[in-house]
Amino acid sequence: MYLLSAWRHERIGTATITWGGTGVSITSGHYAHVSFSAVDSTCTAFAAALQAALITAGFASATVSYSTTTHAYTLSNGGGSFTIAFPGTAAGTAMKRILGFSTGATATSHTSDVRPYYVIVPRLDARSAYTGLRHAQRSMRKEADDGRGYVARSTRAVVTAQWEHQHEPVAAVHAYAATSAVPWTWEHLWEHAGPTQELVSLTPESGDPEPAGVWQLRTPDWDDSTHERQYRDADFAWRIRVDAVRLGDR
Repeated sequence: MYLLSAWRHERIGTATITWGGTGVSITSGHYAHVSFSAVDSTCTAFAAALQAALITAGFASATVSYSTTTHAYTLSNGGGSFTIAFPGTAAGTAMKRILGFSTGATATSHTSDVRPYYVIVPRLDARSAYTGLRHAQRSMRKEADDGRGYVARSTRAVVTAQWEHQHEPVAAVHAYAATSAVPWTWEHLWEHAGPTQELVSLTPESGDPEPAGVWQLRTPDWDDSTHERQYRDADFAWRIRVDAVRLGDR
């Protein structure tokens, strides 16, 4: 089970990598680590966008891939040794965070050495207190001038659900406790995706027949309604409460 949030460069800013001595930037666009285009045609996979930008910059053999198993990016350049670096700027930091690198290096291929931003992997591979998908068709009865009634209905049902993630360690919950290996926390997710209603994908645990979906958080604020200790004075087990609307299958 894992959650992925989308992001917009118009909001987070430019992201830049130095590839073989040449700076390559992504300056705009709506991306996620995997494509959300089945729900939002503007939200595409970042790996494909970065690879296309590298090829445009003259690196015809450049490849960029993302693994949903390891949540790591792999960068290669046709088998030969090459150097990647990240400028000491906000744009360089943004690219490091997206790709999951602590620093640059010279090698025949490069793989993320920290978990990328915009990824949450819960400690337990299951949701607790899951309501299942709730379908609500919005209807309103109205009356014509002659008093006859008719019903106006939404064209599709609104699908919502609530669930919990339990036994989350404090380092996964609060930004102040984040580790260098896993720098993006539940608090980061809420602060990023809650107020802006950014898209969030959840892929259920293995064996769950529910397809991976794209959601928006219905509780936009990171407050006592979204997280709490499961045991008084214990930071090793936090409960995360999610209330979300499902926009469609990913």
